[in-house]
Amino acid sequence: SGTCEHNHSAEGWVDARCREVLERLAPALAEALRPYGLRALLLGGSAALGEAVGWAGPDPERWMLSDLDLTAITRDVVPLAAANRIHAWLSEQAPARPGPSVTLGLVPFAHCPFTPPTPGMVDLAHSARLLLGEERSWRAFPRIQPHRIPRWEALRLTGNRALELLRATLNRQEHPGDRSFEIREQHALAKAATGLFTASLILDGAYATGWRERAVRLWGPNPSGPAEVVRLARAWDSFLRAPAEETRP
Repeated sequence: SGTCEHNHSAEGWVDARCREVLERLAPALAEALRPYGLRALLLGGSAALGEAVGWAGPDPERWMLSDLDLTAITRDVVPLAAANRIHAWLSEQAPARPGPSVTLGLVPFAHCPFTPPTPGMVDLAHSARLLLGEERSWRAFPRIQPHRIPRWEALRLTGNRALELLRATLNRQEHPGDRSFEIREQHALAKAATGLFTASLILDGAYATGWRERAVRLWGPNPSGPAEVVRLARAWDSFLRAPAEETRP
């Protein structure tokens, strides 16, 4: 099982929390999706790359900042009503605080070869971990090369990061004095700042999976993007990798 063979984070407590949630939810998700012919359950995103992060202040001040991004490949299309029930159940079982939150994408097997060439699909095809099911179902996704990602994906990424930051700011304003929302806003700001550099990589046809790989290019001799974007991303790099008071710009 992918929940046990690999680390999800360099931080022991983050890794342990990811494992606990995955080991608890994966079998239940498999049962919920059994009527639709579950073929594979995949873990993507930062946890699949061992880059999941959280905030660890004085006990008990610990919150996950990374999500667990799951993708289920099914034989049949999951009806909207059933999908909504599953998503609602996930929200109850894995609340954002203390986290990690869990997201779930549902992909019918027949649609896998036709998935669009987005950064997320590049990540999933190249670095996902198989939690349950058939290896060959996962391999049905096309192995999209970074230079094939359309340039408009840079704009979509930037917009999504801006919306995440806006949502985090509104949540912080609705919960004055709650430190967890302040930290989440800072993390969203870090993702927005570094996301501008990721967008520059997409525009240059040089997208790389995982922030660790993108940071190599950020600190290299000829980084992509305007100098202002590079300076901003470098300022937030340490906080994005290891959120803490001492890494905050």
